[in-house]
Amino acid sequence: MAIALGIIGAGNIFPAYLRTLKRSRLFRIVGVADAVPAAAQKRAEEFGLPFMTVEQLLASDASIVLNLTPPQAHHTTGLQVLNAGKHFFTEKPLAATFAQGKELVALAKRKKLRIGCAPDTFLGAGA
Repeated sequence: MAIALGIIGAGNIFPAYLRTLKRSRLFRIVGVADAVPAAAQKRAEEFGLPFMTVEQLLASDASIVLNLTPPQAHHTTGLQVLNAGKHFFTEKPLAATFAQGKELVALAKRKKLRIGCAPDTFLGAGA
């Protein structure tokens, strides 16, 4: 059975993540949302996915939310996702500050939810 996945953030990195997700049979994408609804609607149409507002996505059956928003929005988005009772995986960095990152980790722990972040590639295989 596929894991219900929602995506928030329809910017430049979206197609790269989507290519990987489409190759995997582990996930069922329930919707694409963005702070700019027109951007999410365009990506949804482009890739044949359901369009949702952020509020609709947070109320959906997604059990995990993939966050592809700009870094300054990671903390706020993470709070929304975790407070909606969903697991949270985000593009790097986890948050803009160490304190914000600690807050997200503590909230996930209190709510018994998983939280994850894309790895930093500095001096990694890509470099």
